Amino acid sequence: NQFGGVLEHPAYSNAFKECGLGKPPREGGWVKSDSGFGHICYVEQGRYGHPARKATWLYAAGVELPELRWGYGHQGEALVGWCRNHVPETETRPRVGKKQAAATPRAFAEVLLQMARTAKRG
Repeated sequence: NQFGGVLEHPAYSNAFKECGLGKPPREGGWVKSDSGFGHICYVEQGRYGHPARKATWLYAAGVELPELRWGYGHQGEALVGWCRNHVPETETRPRVGKKQAAATPRAFAEVLLQMARTAKRG
């Protein structure tokens, strides 16, 4: 709690639950984390230029909370993931490789960096 910052993590992983942060609403918007310190949100990196939806959860504490490109459902041109059981059999979009799946679009990275620049320092 001494320093501020922002953490980006794949949506729906167990990390937020394990850390007691809660689950942000898919509709978007910053909400207070279950830990009582900091805020969490859901954002799709596809809204910032990633070829896939790439659902992401953010945890931010001690930083300015910007308005982001909120919302659920940006389809994207491609899919991230290799489990065919999560999409309809009729799905025809290509799947991006691991390197591209892990990449963060420049526009989204800039948002995260700007947030980090506003962090309190002790």
